[in-house]
Amino acid sequence: MTTMSRTKMLVAAATLLVALGSGRAAGCQVPPISDAPTNEASRRETVRGFWMKDHSGGKAVVGRCAFRHGSLDWRDVFVESFQSSSKRRRWRLGRDAWTTFESDEPVKIGGIQLAAGLHYVIVEFGTAPGVVSFVFLNPTAMRKQGVEAFQADSTSGGVVVPVSFTEGVEPRCPLTFTLTDDDKNANTLDLVVAFGPYRCAVSIVADLDDVIISDNFFGPASGSFAARYGKRGLHSAGGNEFTQSVVDAGLEWLKNHQSPDGSWDCDGSMAHGDAKTGPRCDGAGRPENDVGVTGAALLAFLGAAH
Repeated sequence: MTTMSRTKMLVAAATLLVALGSGRAAGCQVPPISDAPTNEASRRETVRGFWMKDHSGGKAVVGRCAFRHGSLDWRDVFVESFQSSSKRRRWRLGRDAWTTFESDEPVKIGGIQLAAGLHYVIVEFGTAPGVVSFVFLNPTAMRKQGVEAFQADSTSGGVVVPVSFTEGVEPRCPLTFTLTDDDKNANTLDLVVAFGPYRCAVSIVADLDDVIISDNFFGPASGSFAARYGKRGLHSAGGNEFTQSVVDAGLEWLKNHQSPDGSWDCDGSMAHGDAKTGPRCDGAGRPENDVGVTGAALLAFLGAAH
């Protein structure tokens, strides 16, 4: 391998590490992360959960979800708002903007089916004491109706999920979301939402039946790189067998056009290819793009768990 080839590969590797460095694949209980303040009065807090499967003596992340909410400190005057009422009441579950739940897998929350994707989350209080539900709303529908988070009490419909409700818990705390592993079920996360002396709890079960981990999932990688997704459930991203075949064909094309030194040569890729699958490519690229193209090609293969 020439000195120039080594330099290309080292720079491409550095580019790739920068691109992937912000990713993390940890266990299911992740401390909330404080985001920068929004243009409203509150910070946004994020708590993430991960579903993992055993594979080849290790663990592979096969799904993830996240809640984001505006920070809200507890005040004793809020107690009056929790008292029972003669009518159902809906509130936003956090301060300022919508609280959101996002999952890349279909889930059952409290036994009720919820599609993969992004949802707005509010809380609903029934007419009887202790009857509390989380309501998952369609963001697109809310935007079309012009409904903002502070108008949560005017919403109707949505996926209503009854939750376990406990009061009188000390110490009293600010609004806090916690996701933890269920010791008995690998596809289950236990959600607890605490606010003041109140606690709401419900289980989130991922539909992982069609998740496939490729045989080379771990490969030579280690640490967070070992937990990259492989050929996972297509439906969560709106795909199907056809879209998977297109991805596979694209990876095959990249493989056939890789240079012997491991890079992708923009102005020389027409020298490579498989004559059995058709004519070789024409139209030379620009050599100064070799490093970026090599990094992008490697990302494609890492995304497929190679």
